Formats: sequence, structure tokens, C-alpha cells
Amino acid sequence: MTQKQSDALAEFFHAPSYIAFVIPAETKRNVDTLKEWASNRTEDNKNEMKEIQSLFADVVMVLVSKTMEIFFLDPLEPIGLGNVGQKMVRTCVSTVTKAISFLLHSVGRRLSAQELESLILYLYGTLLWRKSNDGVSIPYLGCPLNQEFTTSLENIKTKSEQGQGQEVCDGFSDILLDVSDHSMEIFFIEPLKLLKLNMVFRKTADVAVDTTRAAIHKIIRHIFKDMNNDQMRQVSAYIRPLHIDGNEFERRS
Repeated sequence: MTQKQSDALAEFFHAPSYIAFVIPAETKRNVDTLKEWASNRTEDNKNEMKEIQSLFADVVMVLVSKTMEIFFLDPLEPIGLGNVGQKMVRTCVSTVTKAISFLLHSVGRRLSAQELESLILYLYGTLLWRKSNDGVSIPYLGCPLNQEFTTSLENIKTKSEQGQGQEVCDGFSDILLDVSDHSMEIFFIEPLKLLKLNMVFRKTADVAVDTTRAAIHKIIRHIFKDMNNDQMRQVSAYIRPLHIDGNEFERRS
């Protein structure tokens, strides 16, 4: 990991708030397995490498699918988006999933053990840990919000719950676009810099990232633009448990 990436992660863990969700229990166990391999790797074993490559790809796809589900598919019903709109969103989600799956398939098989180790440690380093009521540390995946967006989102939630959400609808879309771009930077663009890709695979990676970003922007602009007060109230209620104060998280190395 470069110094710039280390500095970026350090900043990542000092955000005022996050949009974040709990990682599924099975995925958490798989992430622990990957971390153990990356931390204790002593020699290259081809069979073991294949297993770890496959497990890493599975973890990434689960996290991608969970992200799409929580932020774009699950809100469809409370927002009350029509059939045509829902079909468009599902098509875009499918595009994102296929683009990332293609990237993993194209690049993942060609990773060296050192590159795979670096990716695993980077992924683990981005996890947010929050203690439950019984003191157990629970891993989350999330994106940081700076103070400006944290304050704006609190205002949007308050306005929406007071029945004035239509006034702040555009501001909500702006926050989501920023979150999506920041997430792409943290979870795709920076990790790809850890890899020694030739021109062909670098182009493949760039196309996959651009395709993913364009599809997510399309979803956000379609779902979260021009919502009425009732829809914004529903969205506010949905987003509230996902918007978490930064002080509730701890970093685990």
C-alpha cells in the first residue's frame, strides 16, 4: 500500500459520519479467512491461491450485491416507484453487477500472490467496526461523509420528517452522487492502483469502473429526483439507521 493510500485510509477513519451497513455473518467469516491467509502467507501454493482468489471474488460480489440491495433495490417499495422505473433500476443494478463480475474474472485470475495479499489487506483495512449492545465488534462497510454533507443530511432528514422533503430533494441527490463517487474511489480505483496491470487489462478495469459509475448515477438521478414530501419522508426513515455517527466506529488493524 502506498503512503498516499495509507493517508487516505487514515482520513477515512476520521469522518464525522458514515453511510454504512452490517456485513453478513458468513461474509465476515470469509473476510477473516482471507485476512489470516494474507497475514501469514509464507510461500506460494497454486492450489491454495486458486481457493483464495475464488473466495476473494465471492466476498467482493456479496458486498457489491448487498450494496445494490440496500441502497437501490430495497428503497423501491417505500418510495413507490412505478413499474417502468423499477425495471430501469433493476437493469442498471444488473449492469453494475455484471461489470464488476467481468472485472474480477478478467483481472482476478492474473493476480500474483503479493497483489492478492495487498488487495485483501486493503479491503480489511476499510472495514468499520462498531460494538453491539453486548460488546461484540460488528463489521460494517461504509462510505465517509465530510462535515458539510453530514450537516446537510441531518437537515434533509429533519425537513423530510417535518413534511418539507420536496424542498431538499435535490440536495439529497447531490449527497448520494458524492457518496457513490467517493465509494468508487475507495473501493475500486485505489485498490486497482495496487495492481501491475498491462495496457489491455488497465483498459478493461477502466471500462468496468466507468460502466459502474454511469449506471449508479443513472439510478440515483432517476430514483431520487423530484420526489414528493411523502416519498422523502419514507426515504428519510429508511436512511436514518444507515447514517451513523463516526464516533461509534473503531478501526481494527
